[in-house]
Amino acid sequence: MLHSFSRLADRTVTLDKLDILNILSRSQAKAIRIHQGEPVPTTVNLRQMRVDQHGIIKTIGAQGELGRRIRDMGLVPGTEVTIIGRAPLKDPVALRLKGFTLTLRNSEADFITVEIPDNGLV
Repeated sequence: MLHSFSRLADRTVTLDKLDILNILSRSQAKAIRIHQGEPVPTTVNLRQMRVDQHGIIKTIGAQGELGRRIRDMGLVPGTEVTIIGRAPLKDPVALRLKGFTLTLRNSEADFITVEIPDNGLV
């Protein structure tokens, strides 16, 4: 095995930017993009979003009846959502999507992963 590694090390390998970012850890890749001035999207669950913050749904982690119910309400990957308010005790959360307002319990919002652009405030 060492022999094959040394033979591989003698070869010249050309990597483009995408190859390098795929090899690096997430934090290293994020640091490189920040250094280059590129916007870096952040992925959080819906509960962690602030009022007036918007993002795009990436995944729905709920399975079974709850997952079906969440998707039936229009919360599907690719949908843009904006947090428009929270109750005084932070539960439930009100969000705006596809031209209507919807409220969710925080226990439901935990299953929804949202990508927030670097300029996540509206």
